[in-house]
Amino acid sequence: MRLDQHARAKRTADELLRMLNAERDSLSIWVRADTDVSVCLEGLNHAAMAWWSDLEDPATPFDAPSRSYSPQPSDVHNAVSLASKWSLERLSSNGNSSYDRGQIQELLDTAYVYWTLRNSLTAVEQGYHRISGSTFLGNVAIEPVDLELECLDSLLRGRGVKPPDPAVLKEIQSGIDEWFSSEQPTAVQQKQFETSVLLLSGLQALASIPSAPDAMDFGGLKVKEARELTLTLRFLCMYQYLESKKVGAGSLFKLEDAPGEAAQVLHERTGIRRSACQRFLDLLTFPGRDAPNTDLGVTPLFRLGDALHTSTALIWLWNGERNLLRRRLETSPGRQIGRLGEETIGRLLRSIPGCELALNSSIRGTDGTAGELDVVVWDLQTRVGCVFEVKWTADVDGYAQVGRRDDVLAKAQQKLSSRRFSIEEGSMAWPESLPEFGSIDWRWIVVGSSGVPRKRKNSGAALIATSANVLEYLVDGPVPVASLEELLERVQRPRLPNGWKPGLVRESLEVRGVRIQCSYAFPHADLLEAEIGNLHEAIVRSSASAHGAGVIAVQFGPKKGRYDHLGLGAFRRVRLGLDANGSATE
Repeated sequence: MRLDQHARAKRTADELLRMLNAERDSLSIWVRADTDVSVCLEGLNHAAMAWWSDLEDPATPFDAPSRSYSPQPSDVHNAVSLASKWSLERLSSNGNSSYDRGQIQELLDTAYVYWTLRNSLTAVEQGYHRISGSTFLGNVAIEPVDLELECLDSLLRGRGVKPPDPAVLKEIQSGIDEWFSSEQPTAVQQKQFETSVLLLSGLQALASIPSAPDAMDFGGLKVKEARELTLTLRFLCMYQYLESKKVGAGSLFKLEDAPGEAAQVLHERTGIRRSACQRFLDLLTFPGRDAPNTDLGVTPLFRLGDALHTSTALIWLWNGERNLLRRRLETSPGRQIGRLGEETIGRLLRSIPGCELALNSSIRGTDGTAGELDVVVWDLQTRVGCVFEVKWTADVDGYAQVGRRDDVLAKAQQKLSSRRFSIEEGSMAWPESLPEFGSIDWRWIVVGSSGVPRKRKNSGAALIATSANVLEYLVDGPVPVASLEELLERVQRPRLPNGWKPGLVRESLEVRGVRIQCSYAFPHADLLEAEIGNLHEAIVRSSASAHGAGVIAVQFGPKKGRYDHLGLGAFRRVRLGLDANGSATE
């Protein structure tokens, strides 16, 4: 019976994927093939920004796609990234100089449906979701298999929390509106506009929890430099976009006409080394349609001829630190990434009362084989301990990346299980610097960097996979553990905090006449709004402090002012700043 259900689900998934590809390939903008690629990308930029914000020209608005729930910014970014990639692959640079709004709307809507349904079907293939309630392409529903685990992952990654202070957003909008409504802005209005765009750029930076310490190197580019360059690029791009809206000019942001120009501009505006600025741009540049695993969501800069461009929607909603880390891991991971993970886990565990800890303990087999134990922690009073194998990866976006991450963790579990067996049977010597092996009840855990691992291919209850997110939540979250023993108990099946319960949001999609209901885990709180904010704050604080980056991803100066609760700091290297009263300064 179960085999029949699996076969029916696979047949349904295969047919839905075929229909998705057919829907994409038959879009009218490809069939007519008369739109210039740059013009199409401009149209997509306007349409995505209309969806994400209220900045679209009210006289000729795009319609935000009708959705049965409020999309996350990542949904907008994934849709416009995919639609832009299709356009670069399928359109030429000698088409019409204007676009058809209906075609652009259709393209973005189709990309959203394609991304959303393809992601759900990948979750089914990986075993995280299941297809239920389906006669063959009659009534199709896709839902999570483990709802509570998915909800915990959603909560720890910061979804479903309250937005920024509405008063600050209103002030930002007011500064932009006044500038828009004035044909000849005064010096004060211009300054308010620039400050509003700067604050908006800073708020967007807060959407990404720090992933690495400031001094970490992305191959000639430090994390702190990357954060500052990202903020500057977002500021310049949004500034140009709003100016283009005011005068009716093109909305693509051209960084350079010839190689090297953009790096020089960023160097002059920030004072950061020109070589680091160029490395930053190289990591962000789309390698082309023929390169493997190309994704404009990760590399939002692209070339049209020799000129380097981006669009506001691509760079504004880009998760900079996560994607830079992913690019670094793809090109040359290096030992530094592994050390980052080990040091992060070490910092977390040291805060548990009664714990002692060792990093990178060398081991050697009787056959001369060498290795090391990444992190070992123990409590001599309770006689419990744990060996952690650390596998550091970039944060994930979409179930394809979740699957790849969990496959990495599963392989690490096999490796750790084999190492454990070698130590227990005596073919590999236990380090003399650690407590005697037989005197402690040792547990063995593989720990990744983020998320809640879904595939639990355990070799008994003593060998599990978890993540730094989960450990941060248990060690420094709303209900911190009191001992190592409690941590090792709770980490086996982490639960939602008191006051939170599993929930679903459902979205109805349609592909070629077939209606599909996709359900997503989304935690609900019985707490007051203020308590929700405090809970999320505690989670974010623990995550940020564990990475040695402070509470906020971007904070460039020690000044204190009325925007402190946003964590914006003084932005001292962007040409604008805020004085102690919150006013703009040069």
